[in-house]
Amino acid sequence: TGPDGRIYVAQVTGSQISALDLSTGVVETVSAKGGDIIAPDDGAFADDGTLYATEVMDGRVSARDSAGRTRVLRDDLPCANGITV
Repeated sequence: TGPDGRIYVAQVTGSQISALDLSTGVVETVSAKGGDIIAPDDGAFADDGTLYATEVMDGRVSARDSAGRTRVLRDDLPCANGITV
C-alpha cells in the first residue's frame, strides 16, 4: 500500500506500475510502459513517499519521488527481485 492508501502493482511483463484505489476501483498508471522504470518486479515506499522499484530484466533499482522524477540508483544487480525500505 502506498502513502495515498492505494495498492501499487509492479507489472514486470507489462513494464509498468499501476495504482489501484480500492474505494473507487479506479486503476491509474503511475509509471508507464516505455518510461524510466523498465520491467518493475517489486516496489516499496519510503516515509517521504519515494517509490523504490527493482527491475528484474535489466538488474536495476530505481527511485521515483512524489513529484514523479525517476533516478536509477544501481544498474548492476542481476535479477534484482524484491525490495524493502
